[in-house]
Amino acid sequence: MTKGGTRHAACEACAAWALSPKLPIPSHGYELPIRRWRWLRRRSTRPLPLELSVDALGRCSCDGFSSCSMLLGVDDPRTSWDGRLTPMLFVPRSDAFAVRSSAVSSVFVATALSDVYAKGGCLGLALKVFDEMPHKNVVSWTTLVASLTRAGRRHEALRRFSEMRSSGVHCDSYAYASALMACADAGLLSRGREVHAFCAKLGLDTTPYVANTLATLYARCSDVDSTLAAVSRMGTRDVAAWTTVIAAYMQTGRAKEAIETFVRMLREESSAAASPNEYTYAAVIAACADIAWVCIGEQLHAQVARKGFAGARSVANSLVTLYTRVAGCLSAADAVFRESLVKDVVSWSAIISGYAQEGLGEDAFTLFREMRHHSSCPRPNEFTLASLLSVCATAAALDAGCQLHALAVAAGLEHHAMIRSALIAMVLAFMADQQSLNVEGLHVIVEVAVCWYY
Repeated sequence: MTKGGTRHAACEACAAWALSPKLPIPSHGYELPIRRWRWLRRRSTRPLPLELSVDALGRCSCDGFSSCSMLLGVDDPRTSWDGRLTPMLFVPRSDAFAVRSSAVSSVFVATALSDVYAKGGCLGLALKVFDEMPHKNVVSWTTLVASLTRAGRRHEALRRFSEMRSSGVHCDSYAYASALMACADAGLLSRGREVHAFCAKLGLDTTPYVANTLATLYARCSDVDSTLAAVSRMGTRDVAAWTTVIAAYMQTGRAKEAIETFVRMLREESSAAASPNEYTYAAVIAACADIAWVCIGEQLHAQVARKGFAGARSVANSLVTLYTRVAGCLSAADAVFRESLVKDVVSWSAIISGYAQEGLGEDAFTLFREMRHHSSCPRPNEFTLASLLSVCATAAALDAGCQLHALAVAAGLEHHAMIRSALIAMVLAFMADQQSLNVEGLHVIVEVAVCWYY
């Protein structure tokens, strides 16, 4: 077969692979034409092989702008880059090619490169690329604000947003939504209201993306009325809007209204965009747990099982909490916990609390030991330790209580009100049984009580 025939056959193999995930990744050593790469990328339902991407970038003879933008970027990094196409291993090569071909002077290439660095954990390099850009557009600024917010640097994100507005760049809905998300993550309600005023002046607060972010901001700040107002301005509510309202009611202790909102969601919205997802079910099941409506909770459990959401961590945690708060349902809680594939500290704390409330201290401590040996579970939190301390108070287990006290100190949780209350309750239980303790035991109890009282 001729050289051209070999190339053609290889390209056809790549095309078949792109359209059929069941086929193996093609293996060949030819120079992938840039036009063929674009064609494959548009039609593929998954990322193309990395060797094809890098080969297309490094060997093609077309202009650097189109090469770098198609590999690093996508047209708009704010919405379509998925973080899988170019891992950090290949970014330096892409960066070097961009500099060599002068493509880095393009705002599209530089923005995409900054976005890749930020999503790869190299925020310092992302900021360097951004600051060296000769020209910046709204996509560049918005990508930077979103990257800083994801990295937890919310105040810097808002400072950059102010710089963007001062620079004369016209802010769109994505830019305002990124700034609002930074306010929501930082709990800056007053600053969020200022950004909201800018959105309202431009008429952007009615767009779904901005309205949902506004609702998230007000919900996290426990302002339910403003949350409802933000959602009401939307023409059609999607599942994110409904879920935010339900969560807002939950955070303010209005569980019945959260359940009523869920029922209204099912009645008023029939589109697929408003169909409840796993987060919606997790919120409404948590509402049922707050007011111990186990009958409705069981119906919701049946719905999530039918829709395939029962294995989701957030749903499983809400179900475990529901069943542990209702007498006689501990076995159901344990079954949900065991069937959950992914368990976090909330999952373990909920089931341990359930056993502690039933007075099954030995089982609670067995679960705690299992939790500490679980490779994927983080350290116990204040809810875990407080539940176990309540068991110590009931069983008058001084040694176990002192060990939990040491764990709380080591984890920096000794100042939490929940831990303090549990320790004081344990100390009072020991003092009630002081006749069975020796002098040394009483000295330890008094010392702990004085320590936690102050």
